[in-house]
Amino acid sequence: MWQEGPDGRPQFVVLTTEANALVARVHDRMPALLGPAAAAQWLLQPAPELLAPAPDSLLVAEPVSPRVNDVKNDDPGCLAPAGDPEQPPSDPQIKLF
Repeated sequence: MWQEGPDGRPQFVVLTTEANALVARVHDRMPALLGPAAAAQWLLQPAPELLAPAPDSLLVAEPVSPRVNDVKNDDPGCLAPAGDPEQPPSDPQIKLF
């Protein structure tokens, strides 16, 4: 959910819920994914039952570059498919964890 702030920049809030089975492999919480009707209902009267985990079939898990582990990396390369873990990266900026 977001709104325009006093300075014209967007302000965000992320509503979380317990993780579904897919996300639970990496974290115990996940963003609550509300459809338009549920979001409208939340804005009128927030109700915890609206913050249910997303169905497992709604999301897809894909291995990605280890670059995603560093907040300094904020570019599409973070979503590149994961390479061979035995092969060192060619980019010296990339760190392996």
